[in-house]
Amino acid sequence: MENLVIDLALIKEKARSDQASFQEFKQSVKKISIMQFDALAHPIVNEITQAIDCTQCGNCCRSQEPGVTMDEVEKLARLKELPVENFKDQYIAWDREGISFLCVKPCTFLSGNICSVYHSRPASCADFPGLHRPRLKWRMKQVEENYSICPIVFNVVEKLKTLLPSFSAPFL
Repeated sequence: MENLVIDLALIKEKARSDQASFQEFKQSVKKISIMQFDALAHPIVNEITQAIDCTQCGNCCRSQEPGVTMDEVEKLARLKELPVENFKDQYIAWDREGISFLCVKPCTFLSGNICSVYHSRPASCADFPGLHRPRLKWRMKQVEENYSICPIVFNVVEKLKTLLPSFSAPFL
């Protein structure tokens, strides 16, 4: 595999300076079917995910606010050795739809670059960056949001950019 970009400052700068390229990428993605995009993207996602060690980064834990269920809130409160209400007051917020999320950045459970509650982490953390799930094309907004912070997302997109021009048939 060619050299992967893992320098977070370089990823952030390239994502900022190359916004037009990302928009072109999104337009290319629109031209192919969901199934075709998944068939193209998922092997690349698997290859790059295996090649990048997330424990060397932890940037998602510094910049994201992962969703949590009430069961996860209770489990995390126990791990933090706090009453659930105190944990909610200190670490949880809700959006307009009532979805709860960890709202402290960096995550209170981040130790260096590693999650101190890795085996008990919320499902949204375990799923991050979510590129492996079907119908990736429908989550391009999420991909765009994570492109500047996650080496896996960045490298997957950069690899896909080199392959997509060969797909010229609209909506197969």
